[in-house]
Amino acid sequence: MRINAEMYLLINGWMNYLCLRVTASVLRARFRRPRAAAAALLGAGYALAAYMGPRLFRGLFILLAVDGCMAILAFGRRWFAGALLLLPAGFLFSGLAGYLAKRGAAGFFILTASGIMTYLLLPLLKTAGIGRIGPYRLIVRLNGKTVSVPAMRDSGNLLRDPVTGLPVIVADEKSLARLLGYPIDARDLSAMPPGFRLLPIRTAAGRRTLMCVCPDSTRVKCSGKAVQVDAVLAFAALPVGKALLPDGIFENAIGEGYHAGA
Repeated sequence: MRINAEMYLLINGWMNYLCLRVTASVLRARFRRPRAAAAALLGAGYALAAYMGPRLFRGLFILLAVDGCMAILAFGRRWFAGALLLLPAGFLFSGLAGYLAKRGAAGFFILTASGIMTYLLLPLLKTAGIGRIGPYRLIVRLNGKTVSVPAMRDSGNLLRDPVTGLPVIVADEKSLARLLGYPIDARDLSAMPPGFRLLPIRTAAGRRTLMCVCPDSTRVKCSGKAVQVDAVLAFAALPVGKALLPDGIFENAIGEGYHAGA
């Protein structure tokens, strides 16, 4: 059977990209388009090699290795969960493409149909993530200690960490003391614990600097469901006594308002 290699690469690359988009939505992970495009291209190259190359390329071990490499490229440190979710997503989209191809559908129609399916699917997948209505709890694990504190969604918190690009959750200094096991003044930057760093921010009230850290694990619990999120944790003396959850962990979008940076 003869195939058009360019169209085969295009269809597989597009399908891989959509699979990564769906996987990111379920994971509530930030979707980085350039990294996802590179991962999709890797998967498309493998698909072409498996189709036209030696039978060895079709083995389960190589498939899982490529799946893991795609997840590492697209999701970074959350690659394992991404790899597990990427497999069923791949079966779903490959099944759609195979069905349409057997029906004699042209490549352009397959590309369009898969894009429409993703567009319809993404709003449904958001229900698997963090709930829109609280109450929320922030569950943080750092150096073997786990702390659970009440939290609230703060639409005004649009902070982004300039180092990692992740949204910033601002927690009260009391939760910092519980994590460390001793009291600490979050405003005393000279007493910054090991492993922490400084985060300069700009708000409507002016510029300031907060202590921040990348926790071992960060989850947000709502309606009995705890969802893993990618975020940096900063600390301040908060009058509300609750952690402030940024919109970035709900929408995976960079807003404008508060901006991290000097």
